[in-house]
Amino acid sequence: MRPTGYGTIIRQKGGTSNWFHFPIPSATTLDDDNASQYHAYLRGNINQHAIIKRVTIHSAVGGASSGRIYDSGPLSYTGRVLEEDFNIPDRRCRGPLVLCVYV
Repeated sequence: MRPTGYGTIIRQKGGTSNWFHFPIPSATTLDDDNASQYHAYLRGNINQHAIIKRVTIHSAVGGASSGRIYDSGPLSYTGRVLEEDFNIPDRRCRGPLVLCVYV
């Protein structure tokens, strides 16, 4: 996994699987009120040799991942340009978000 410009390049050995974790800069308060997050967006290119099998979103509190707030269930994204919007249930996030992608 290597950050580049506005994104990240991921290379993985064939026949293996792994979780990749992406912090999402996200406000937790706005004008002294708690901020709610309702969507997370994943954009990228995935080649025909890789499959995104699941996406989860966690709300981090105190710097540690503490609560899964979204689970996509089984997915099969492969060989295409991704522009996926994940709707987060109506819950108040108590900390920054982390997008976790299982490939």
